[in-house]
Amino acid sequence: MANSMRKRIEAWVADTKDWFNYDKLDRALNIVTPKDKTLRRVVIYHMVEELLLIKHEYRRNTYRRCYDRIIRSKH
Repeated sequence: MANSMRKRIEAWVADTKDWFNYDKLDRALNIVTPKDKTLRRVVIYHMVEELLLIKHEYRRNTYRRCYDRIIRSKH
């Protein structure tokens, strides 16, 4: 389940050119259950740690793709 969520988020982020927040991501990928939202949060956290995403300095839960890195799934 985590791998499939990671792949879905990576694919969506790869096509995104602007800042996004959890709400936009949730609507785009139909993430509605509390369990899926927790999983989404963990995936985003790891992508930030891996420098695939940049967290907005002031806006809460807002991110954008790091254009210096290419997203390649490890799973």
